[in-house]
Amino acid sequence: MGSQISQYRARMKKSRECGSCSLCCRLLQIKILDKPAGEWCKHCDPGHGCKIHAVKPDICKTYQCQWLLGRGDDEWYPLKSKIIMDFTRVDNNDLVMRFTVDPGFPGRWREEPYHSFIRDAALKGLETKHWRTIVSINGKWTLILPKTEVPYRAGLTVEMPNGEWGFVATKDYAAAVGLARRLR
Repeated sequence: MGSQISQYRARMKKSRECGSCSLCCRLLQIKILDKPAGEWCKHCDPGHGCKIHAVKPDICKTYQCQWLLGRGDDEWYPLKSKIIMDFTRVDNNDLVMRFTVDPGFPGRWREEPYHSFIRDAALKGLETKHWRTIVSINGKWTLILPKTEVPYRAGLTVEMPNGEWGFVATKDYAAAVGLARRLR
């Protein structure tokens, strides 16, 4: 199975390239380079790529733009959509599918085809218990649920007795798990 995934990723990387896109080098924070989110990396030549490609940090080498890996169609090319999608770890090492939106286009994620794709990703992540879905704009995170969204904070996403998805905000993870069990 692992080799099949590697072959798929290799095939997808060959079929999609960054081209003139360097949006990740502007929108994402890169702590090891003291690069804040929303500012161009000093090593990026916008439209051409990284000026230190051969020696760039591991965080950059291993970054996985989901569009490059085959998620979404051509509408999702980051320079066109003004959105980059990736997976990252947060809180208790929880996996989130993150849609980072160019702050110059803050409402883009609510437009089609992006909005329904993001909602579908949220539902798939919750149903499979693999990830939560967030939209990030200027460092402000919003947790996306299939039919609503809430400001992102520590807590637990739970399936309610009516089949809807809800969010229990708490800093006490064990208490949130206990409450979620009682709600089911």
